[in-house]
Amino acid sequence: HMISTGSIGRFITPSSVVVGTGISSDDVELHPKAQYVSVRGPLTAKLVKECGGPKVESFGDPGALMSRIIPLTRSKKTNGRVAFVRHFTHAKLPVQLPENFVELSVLMSAPKQIADFVGKLVTYDRVVTSAMHVFITCQSYGIPCSLVTFKGSEDAVHGTGLKYSDYALGVGLAKVNPVAVPLDLRKFKFENIERDDRVSEAKKDEITEAIKRSISLVM
Repeated sequence: HMISTGSIGRFITPSSVVVGTGISSDDVELHPKAQYVSVRGPLTAKLVKECGGPKVESFGDPGALMSRIIPLTRSKKTNGRVAFVRHFTHAKLPVQLPENFVELSVLMSAPKQIADFVGKLVTYDRVVTSAMHVFITCQSYGIPCSLVTFKGSEDAVHGTGLKYSDYALGVGLAKVNPVAVPLDLRKFKFENIERDDRVSEAKKDEITEAIKRSISLVM
């Protein structure tokens, strides 16, 4: 079997073919006998080695391929608004939004729902999110995005936070960590934390080749 996107390294078994998987903390054991084609980033690779596994040199979260999986052209003229997307663990927080913010739900699973969601996302000027894979999607398409968490709820998302830097280093971008913001977002200056960098096409090629190799190993 192939094990891929997500912080699911703790589920790796000796029969796993690993491609782009990461960890959310370094207090887990990664099985050294699995076939490691790639991992999310160098922090996961370091733990693989420490657990007696091979030296992994191919990095990249498969989520960075979203712009190839769902190819969309982002218009130069967007809708003038900001998309706000919470991590599901933040769903019940009483967040107050500025007037130009529109909240989009991340709670979906069907392929068409995901395609519709991404189709909406690219129409916005920018995105504010506490969900890492929404942030990754934005960096796949080149959508300006702010990665946040909420004051008082910094521990709601599982892990120590190393997954964010692991992802960014794995795709060749500057380190990132979510910024703790107040529940009242109406006066917060997001331009101070916004990122507008983009995953390179060369990195997307590398991730694509790793996935193809992994598929060949489980066929």
